[in-house]
Amino acid sequence: MRHPFGPLDFAGEHLVSFHRLARAGFAVLAPTYRGSAGSAGTDEMGGADLDDLAATVELARELPCLDEEALLLYGESRGGMMALQALRDGFPARAAAVYGAFTDLGALLAAQPDLERVAAQIWPDFATARDGIVTRRSAVRWAEGIRVPLLIFHGGADGDVSPTHALELALRLQALDRPYELHVRAGAGHVLAEWREERDRLAAEWFRRHLAPPPAAD
Repeated sequence: MRHPFGPLDFAGEHLVSFHRLARAGFAVLAPTYRGSAGSAGTDEMGGADLDDLAATVELARELPCLDEEALLLYGESRGGMMALQALRDGFPARAAAVYGAFTDLGALLAAQPDLERVAAQIWPDFATARDGIVTRRSAVRWAEGIRVPLLIFHGGADGDVSPTHALELALRLQALDRPYELHVRAGAGHVLAEWREERDRLAAEWFRRHLAPPPAAD
């Protein structure tokens, strides 16, 4: 998906990113969220559909080619928001990377008032349950729940999600003394398509760094 509130369907260019990660030595599991791409159920954009991401942990345990002790999260846009929620809820990732993620749903809605109508379609109870819906999907409100190393990418010219979302989350992590790294690419758009090869290369390096065993004590 491109716009954070747009229809969630599989983007073919993801296969290229998956291929880069596979060539770097990583196996890729890409869940299809309920209610998207013709699948059953209702997409709550960060509600019960978060269970579909959590289910990959059990799947990893069942696949002999995967190491359940070396799980990682890599999320784009809405997927970045989902990855951050998964970390908060205890997904056993060793590290994570996100790009184009919104980290403050309230700020996103304030910046784009037309999304209020879309929000009411996604969440029928939005008018009465607004604060809970916004809080659940706003990592800046619960950054203390992010305890693993996090790599944050954002396009400096992102017209859908302002780079301030990445900056604000980085500030929260900095104040909490949590491990993170921030890359804002001047001129790049929402999913950093102009920088995708370097984006995936840096993500692979980040993952390898945090999968490596700690150096032995002297």
